[in-house]
Amino acid sequence: MYVCEDCIEDSALQEFVRTHLVSGECTYCERVSENAIAANLEDVLKFMDDVISEEYDDPNEGMSYISAEGGWQGQVLEGGEIFDEIGFGLDNEQLFDEIEAHFAGRLFCERDHQILNPSDRMLFAWERFKHVVQHERRYTFWTSHDDGEEEWHPDHLPPSHMLREIAEILREIDPYTTLNNGATIWRARVHDSEFSPNSPKAFTSPPVELARQPNRMSPAGVPMFYGCADQDTAYQETVEPDRLKGKTVSAACFKALRPLRLLDLTANREPASFFSVGRKERHAIRFLQGFAKSLSQPITRDGSQHIDYVPTQVFTEYVRYELKTSDDNMLDGIVYNSSKNKGVCYVIFATQEDCLPKERHGRPQLLEYVEGSILTISMPSEASSRVGEFTAIR
Repeated sequence: MYVCEDCIEDSALQEFVRTHLVSGECTYCERVSENAIAANLEDVLKFMDDVISEEYDDPNEGMSYISAEGGWQGQVLEGGEIFDEIGFGLDNEQLFDEIEAHFAGRLFCERDHQILNPSDRMLFAWERFKHVVQHERRYTFWTSHDDGEEEWHPDHLPPSHMLREIAEILREIDPYTTLNNGATIWRARVHDSEFSPNSPKAFTSPPVELARQPNRMSPAGVPMFYGCADQDTAYQETVEPDRLKGKTVSAACFKALRPLRLLDLTANREPASFFSVGRKERHAIRFLQGFAKSLSQPITRDGSQHIDYVPTQVFTEYVRYELKTSDDNMLDGIVYNSSKNKGVCYVIFATQEDCLPKERHGRPQLLEYVEGSILTISMPSEASSRVGEFTAIR
């Protein structure tokens, strides 16, 4: 039985077929060629077995079965149910039936089901890390070895190891991007209605002496440049509609003066196929997706936000000073999704001096104000959460 790439459909299995061509005829579409166009189905099935066995095991190899308590003491999949679990399907019914028959009668459970899988272990450890730096050890967490598990336990990941483990995951999947030279970033601010900011300095990162408010990625006293890819997201990230009385919103645009290297927490890295990645990379991706969602969670400014911000502030400082890209470069910032509309947000590691023309020698300017871009948003009688409903006035 031979199968061509057109019949197998799954992108990873197609790649396997292309590198294991042995026949000039496909059993399933009956296409014939003078050249090899199909792989042996047995080889494809063995490849599928090998990849699936990285993630799933036979419950008979260690899972308890207690009739009085309902049977298997954990989730068990039967035969073709594994396909729903891994998201595999085919339009060619004959081929799908052949593959399904290969798995019929077999049982599957998560490998090492007695412990957390790698991604869940990391996500659990991140929640523990958040609690520690928020409520227990904010400045000496790197000596904290208590994560609720004994050190010998496979789930053990103390707060002191958390950031290094995240760095290992980032090295595994290389989640970096470049904001090109000339790319624009919008920054908005709320101010008293009688005040009209007309200088680029009013929209840069605050000077050190005025960086008094904690933010999602930066503690009080550490200025950074927060901006968004578009005006609407900049508005929503900045404005709290119930606090707009007597206030006006203005925005300005800046552009990058050189390519900026960013940690990208916005990309959808879901593998195109279950068979396209190994177990380590698969769980690294799952963790990063959950981690990015955690970093973008809405935070209510109710007086306790300075506590809620601490974990992301600690992580950002690690990214800024300790993390490097695969080509050994330091990072210029982080790109993440807005908690308000899922738009693109940036935090650039730039002080006010990095956003204005240099009057002295030092680090090159990173961002430059786009001339004439300052907009003041006129407010209707009832505040709205969307900038698109306002009229922008130069």
